[in-house]
Amino acid sequence: MKIPTDNKFTQLNQGDLFGFLNDSKNMILDVPGKAILSRKPIVIMSSVVDADFKYPLSICYFSANYVAVTSEDIFEGGLNGATWSTVSSSPASLGLNSDGVVFNNYLYVTTNSNLSRWNGASTWNNTLKSLTADVPHPMCIFESLTTYKLAIGNGNTVETLDTSHNANPTVLTLDAKYQVTTMRYRNGYLYVGTRNLNGGEAKVFIWNGSGTNPQYECPVGAEWVFSMTEYGSSVAVVNSQGQLLQVNGSTAKELAAFPVFYKPDIRWQGAGGLQFNGKVFNRAMETIGNNIYINIEGDTDTGFVPEMKSGLWVYDPATGLNHRSTPVTDSVTLDTTFTVSNSIITTSAAHGMKTGDAVMFKTVTGITGVDNDHIYYATVLSTTTMKLSLSRKGVAEERYVTIGGTPSVESLVLSKNTEFGSNYGATSGAICRTVYNETPLDHFTAEVIWGCRTNDVSGTDTYVLQTFTDAFNVGTITTQRVWAEEIEETWKNLSIFMDGIETDEEQVIVKVQTTDQAPSIILNGVWADAHTIHLNSAGEFNAWKDIQEGNELVLTNGYGQGYSCHVVEGGIGETATVITLEVNEELGLAGQEIEFYFTNFKKCGDAKTREKQDIFSMLQAEIESAHSPWVMIKFEFRGFRMALNIVDLSSSIHKGTL
Repeated sequence: MKIPTDNKFTQLNQGDLFGFLNDSKNMILDVPGKAILSRKPIVIMSSVVDADFKYPLSICYFSANYVAVTSEDIFEGGLNGATWSTVSSSPASLGLNSDGVVFNNYLYVTTNSNLSRWNGASTWNNTLKSLTADVPHPMCIFESLTTYKLAIGNGNTVETLDTSHNANPTVLTLDAKYQVTTMRYRNGYLYVGTRNLNGGEAKVFIWNGSGTNPQYECPVGAEWVFSMTEYGSSVAVVNSQGQLLQVNGSTAKELAAFPVFYKPDIRWQGAGGLQFNGKVFNRAMETIGNNIYINIEGDTDTGFVPEMKSGLWVYDPATGLNHRSTPVTDSVTLDTTFTVSNSIITTSAAHGMKTGDAVMFKTVTGITGVDNDHIYYATVLSTTTMKLSLSRKGVAEERYVTIGGTPSVESLVLSKNTEFGSNYGATSGAICRTVYNETPLDHFTAEVIWGCRTNDVSGTDTYVLQTFTDAFNVGTITTQRVWAEEIEETWKNLSIFMDGIETDEEQVIVKVQTTDQAPSIILNGVWADAHTIHLNSAGEFNAWKDIQEGNELVLTNGYGQGYSCHVVEGGIGETATVITLEVNEELGLAGQEIEFYFTNFKKCGDAKTREKQDIFSMLQAEIESAHSPWVMIKFEFRGFRMALNIVDLSSSIHKGTL
């Protein structure tokens, strides 16, 4: 059996029986015939740099920079590696109900109770219009209106203003139970998403600007319209049930749904004090071509759904809705005091990179052998030293660039690479497509910028704005249950066909599941050493006792987050109060906390570039020993642009005794 049969890796999120993939993390599926490991996200601005950088609510391109409106302050910068800065004299009273848009050559920003605008230089006007406090204030440009083009949500009303901020006497007024949460314009109509404050069904109201009532109403099957984006001839919305819908007049068509939608006993609304912003913020959706990028908080309010990962998801009408990227706290570093000796670069501090990661130079004058704005690939020699090659193939073959001279005004642009994201510890935040007239460094060239609040490896809340970079990443895909055609057949052989593997550091790990498992919960541990985890919560003692040798541990938050590992044979120790788990990889640091859940996926083997064939016989032995008519296969990719093309399974007759 060939998987996928039609060269499309589809993910429908309807459980482990429909589509070809049950789950994915950090993967690109919208390239026909491939499942590709996505690029690593990299932080370009964060609360580590400035404590006033909080929840990113809107990202605009204005006055030759990107501008991020956060719930605390406003910042501007670019993708050229330079430091972002605070916009001076930003308005006070920004909050989680704020928004930002570019209109009439100004940046307009709503605060808790007012409308402000900025001319892109030094002038702010912060008293343009009074707004109702403590309600969301989304904005939208009403393109088809000739005079009153700036639309502002204000409780249960939508007001429009002209360029001099005069109010249109015609105000859209909804029933008081509806609160305006998000707005988008499309083809002569303003689409107004709402929340039903009484807990009933919310609607998208469609208004052409004429009269105080909408022309159309579209129920959405949930009490909250989280977010919207222009899509096709209308808009697409995400509701609080987890559906992605397209509005067609007075009806809504389902495009896709998140895994939580198929768990009716799980609530996904907006816990954590974000009363104005649900699991998907107002500006957390962006349409690029036929695809929709959605920045979500995957954490559920009740229960635990492992497939609901926080971060960036992408909907492609051909392949479905899958997880593209987990937010991280690794950041861009500009090293201006590095040194060079015998073609070895020594950084001024620990670089945090992995072999194969991309670097660039800016303002090359004093050193020879390298050029401005050219991508080079690092071979890590120590925590502060590296050699460079012109390609990853050059890294694998140890062909290094000869570098001489003495650095003077050069900057070395690095991307730290120490963790792979908090799977469930991030919120939503704004997203913005990148624009054509900026000048990013080549290894930061990406389709979107996006932001959120996430956790670093110590569990500290960190607010980040990030894009993508050319660096080592970790991702997974998991198939649906694959059943044998005959009752006496069991799976025997597996062949996988991949491309894009360039260095010896890259690796694919294959795991199989052949029996059902009761759902796990998130468990808390502490690293005793690099490969040993101790029970960290006495109340979880009985839950830890369900873990068996060979079980997979998925590390969700804390030191080692983003990886998975397995309990080794003989690796479970137990006393009256402490359980110890020894795992098969050195991923921890003594004293650091870790959160994880466990599965009964068993590791069958791993392969690097020179060891691909070894994986097949190990997997064959695991499947045959299980005598199961079905199998689920998980691939964990560790590397760069690795791509899975085809999985081929063959079966054999098994006539065991009952």
